[in-house]
Amino acid sequence: MSEFKKNLSFAWKYLKKEKGKIILSIVCNLMGILISIVIPVLSAKIIIHLTTNKLYQLLFLSILLLILELFNNIRLIL
Repeated sequence: MSEFKKNLSFAWKYLKKEKGKIILSIVCNLMGILISIVIPVLSAKIIIHLTTNKLYQLLFLSILLLILELFNNIRLIL
């Protein structure tokens, strides 16, 4: 247990310098998780609107899905 505390203390000293990057990484990962949850829901709604001939709602959701996918892909590149 003391070795774990020693390693944790060492890691925390290193991470103090990189705190901003770690927080940014956590925020980006959480946003990616949320986007990954929302995309299938929007895709299902697009299919529903496609089958009921609601073209304006279909267009709106398709554009929203495109924006989310672009953001998700940009997040993966960074």
